[in-house]
Amino acid sequence: MSDEIVLTLGRTPDDDPYLELGRAIAGQCPAGFEEARLDAELGERGATLRLACALAGGSEEGVAVDPAAQGRIQALLERIRDEDERGWRACTVTLRKGGGFSMDLRG
Repeated sequence: MSDEIVLTLGRTPDDDPYLELGRAIAGQCPAGFEEARLDAELGERGATLRLACALAGGSEEGVAVDPAAQGRIQALLERIRDEDERGWRACTVTLRKGGGFSMDLRG
C-alpha cells in the first residue's frame, strides 16, 4: 500500500473569491430570497456593510450581517480589490435568484 500526496498549484475553481463572496452574502439572507443587495465601503478602519434582501412578493428587508460573516465578506472584498487595478473603495454587489451576480464599483 502506498501513500499518495496531491499538490494543487495555483487557483482552483473553489478558490474563486467572487463565488465565495456570493456564498457569504447569500448565507446572511432569509431562505427563498429573490434578490440581495450589499452596499460596501472599504476604509482604513474596516468596512461598512449594508445588506438588503428582497423576498418573494416584492417586500424588501434590511438584514444585519453577523460579525463573523462581516469579517469574511470584508476580507473577500479586500482580496478582490487588491487584485483589481482600478483602486475602488466602494461597491454594490447584487445577487439574483438563479445565480445572478453583478458588482458595481465606485471610486
